[in-house]
Amino acid sequence: MRILQVSAFFLLLAFCVGTTQAQRYTLSGTVTDPAGQPLVGVNILEKGTTNGTTTDADGAYRLTYNDPNAVIVFSYVGFKRQEIVPAGRTELDVVLEEGIEFSELVVVGTRSLNRSVTESPVAVDVF
Repeated sequence: MRILQVSAFFLLLAFCVGTTQAQRYTLSGTVTDPAGQPLVGVNILEKGTTNGTTTDADGAYRLTYNDPNAVIVFSYVGFKRQEIVPAGRTELDVVLEEGIEFSELVVVGTRSLNRSVTESPVAVDVF
């Protein structure tokens, strides 16, 4: 009888723990450029967390998150960052706008100390 009571207690405890876990939400869709071409490797992140994913070769993604009021951030090099609240949606297709222009280009390199100008493969060594 005692074993039955202990078993029933653990069964009830397991049920309570299972029902109090946080609900998880799933968001999926595709990310494209304005021409409709899929973007590969777009960063998709639940804002304020380390929870995120990236798009695959078809621009598709799938993200599972915990907060029903989460802000989902879409970012990609050369495109404007977008922050979207899913508001209960399970599918969301995003079109990222071009717009970030690079104003400066920095080239970093190295040289051998014993190299002379006559051994230089190019006419200009300093940019």
